[in-house]
Amino acid sequence: IEDWGAVLAPPYDIIGDPVRVQEPVGGPMTEYDYRFKGLRQFVEARDPQRIAVNYIRNLGPWVTYRGDPDGISHTDYLLLSEELGPKYAGRLVSSEYVIMDYTRYKVPREVELLKRMRADEIAALVRERMEGAVELTVPLTVDVGIGRTWKDAKG
Repeated sequence: IEDWGAVLAPPYDIIGDPVRVQEPVGGPMTEYDYRFKGLRQFVEARDPQRIAVNYIRNLGPWVTYRGDPDGISHTDYLLLSEELGPKYAGRLVSSEYVIMDYTRYKVPREVELLKRMRADEIAALVRERMEGAVELTVPLTVDVGIGRTWKDAKG
């Protein structure tokens, strides 16, 4: 092909007939052969009642979700099931509700932290309102304590 006086190679002239290679039976192992290797021993040591796997069974992807709509491929699911064996493969469940439960339920330490955060916020608001409630010639300092009883709040 001539273009502005230059001779250019035809497009895609490097593509030729496909080269087919057939691996012999029992040939080199692939990444699939190692993907879940040893996982069964890890799972057996913990004996979980359920094993949450990143796939969607009942819910569709969220409207605002921009990632892959499903996490694990069918091939990986089959390989995982095979590695785990029937006992643990039967315990595989979709993780679609895990994030909902994670955001809906709080663990005790998280509840305590949220209470303290809210308590600090309320204490600051009470202090601000009380110190400015009345205009005095001497400064009014407010001491705020939080507790279930007066002793706890002042302790």
